[in-house]
Amino acid sequence: MSNPFENNNCRKYSLPLSRLERDLFYDSLTGLLTQYAFNQELEDQIADIFSESKRPVFIFADIVGMKHINNEYGFFVGNEVIGSVGKALKR
Repeated sequence: MSNPFENNNCRKYSLPLSRLERDLFYDSLTGLLTQYAFNQELEDQIADIFSESKRPVFIFADIVGMKHINNEYGFFVGNEVIGSVGKALKR
């Protein structure tokens, strides 16, 4: 995945570059790629697929009952569920 900060001087920001990158590329709740980073990675992978004749694999996940969990137990518990699913997907 290309780094949008690679050629820029980020010293003007008060946050260290590593934290800026983490916040841009990774969701704080799940630890998975953010939508921005996912889109960047997808573009890179699609380019590789066509250039190297690879076969793509995509996984899409839906947490059934998430609305009920949030309504019944609150967003704190819902966030815990999302975080647990994110950790499981990373394994």
